[in-house]
Parts: sequence; C-alpha cells; structure tokens
Amino acid sequence: MRFQHVLSSIIVVAGLVSTASASTIFYDGFESESVGSVGASFGNWVQTQGFPDQGAIVDSPVYSGDRALRIDDASGTQARGFYTNAFTEQVSGPLVFQAYIRPTATDQTIEITLGSADGASAYAIILLRDDGIVAYTSPSAWQNSSTVEYVANAWNQVELTADLDNNTWSLSVNGESVANDVAAGTPVAAGTSIGRVRMGGSVPAVTSFYVDDVSLVIPEPAAAFTLAAMGMTLLLRRRR
Repeated sequence: MRFQHVLSSIIVVAGLVSTASASTIFYDGFESESVGSVGASFGNWVQTQGFPDQGAIVDSPVYSGDRALRIDDASGTQARGFYTNAFTEQVSGPLVFQAYIRPTATDQTIEITLGSADGASAYAIILLRDDGIVAYTSPSAWQNSSTVEYVANAWNQVELTADLDNNTWSLSVNGESVANDVAAGTPVAAGTSIGRVRMGGSVPAVTSFYVDDVSLVIPEPAAAFTLAAMGMTLLLRRRR
C-alpha cells in the first residue's frame, strides 16, 4: 500500500510539471535560408532601414547549425541597416528574449530594440557600444554598464527577461547581470508591450556583425514549480 501511495504521488508531480511548458513566440537560427543569399528579407525578418546589400546568410561563423545572419554597413558607408521581426503583440506576463551576437570589433554600435509592433514605442533598447560597453535605455536616460563588456570575434549571449505585468525588464550578457528591474520605455516614449524585435548597426558605421539563434519565449509558469514542490512535499510525507 505504501508503494502505491508513493507511485501515485510521483505521477501527480510528473503531470504537473509536464503540462506547464514554455511557449515559443519565435525562434530563428536561419537554417531554412540559402547560404550566400543577400536581400531585404530572410524569413520573418524584414529590412526596415538601410540598403538591400546589408544582410546576407553565411555558413561561417555560426553559433549552432549551419547558418547565421550577417549584417553589414552599406558598402563602407555609415548608412544603418536594420532587420525587424514582427509578431502578435504581447501585453502581459513574462517574456525571455535571447540572441547570440558576434561583433567583429569593439568600436561598433549594435542595437537591439524590443518594442510595440507599430514601432511607436520601445520597451527596451540594448546597445553593444564602442570599447566593449554594454548600454541600455531607461525612461530617464541612457545607462552604461561599468562592469559587463561584450567580446569581439566571439559569440555573445544577450538575454533580456521582460515582466510585462509590471513593465520592467532585466538584462544579462554572457551570463553576467547588466541590469535588473529596469523600468520599461525610453526618455521619448513609454513602452508597455512587445510586438517586434529590431536588430541592426547604429552610428558609427558597422563593418559587420553576425546573429544566430534568436528567440522570444514565454517561460514555463512559476506555478508549475510551486505545484511540483507541493507534490514532492506530499510524496515525502507519505514516505514517512
């Protein structure tokens, strides 16, 4: 009888954990694109600023798989090239954005913006700036990280966790915390939703940088862990 109680508790715990899984809004490793292709769109990524020769699919370097997206300046000019992925507007709950970025130098300025689908407001803007500086926006002013830097000619993991219910977000680069609980928005406009991700090279001119494994995910609800913990507590009590 004791064995049956223990077994039933394990089944309850497993069921709770498995039914509360993460949900992917988008993921792109650019694997469906043809190597060498150049243009104004790649899958759901559409060029919203710059010239068509500013994006290309390459097979080296890549973070994973066989392909990555390279974004260049416009044949040596300072024209900025940006690619945007738009999706259903997210207005509540947690979100986790992640991308692997490979700059070719530390005197570049690479911009990543998460904002409303219509482009009217930005929820968060991240800059990989000159001299390896990681910068970000807040409603009051631009902020620079004094401790966390990105690395040239290496893949840098950029991860932003958004709390849309409280309009805050946290940022890490290569697993190191850059900022926590930053109020969403910029000095220009408040941000309360996320319906697009925009990536590109800002001024000054960007020689080139690479992007791979870009994703936006609704993480597994915290309630799943709470319920699982309750089930495990029940299991331990029954074992006694």
